[in-house]
Amino acid sequence: MLLWIVCKVKKILSIGLVVFLLTFFGFIYWGQKAEVSEEEVKR
Repeated sequence: MLLWIVCKVKKILSIGLVVFLLTFFGFIYWGQKAEVSEEEVKR
């Protein structure tokens, strides 16, 4: 029973980590795109 819970938690954590990394890099990517578009507007 305990092993099953540990496996479940590990799976949830790994999925959460992947989602976190995707959103993290997504924010960085969008931030860079936003900065570039702002510079284009200023010109």
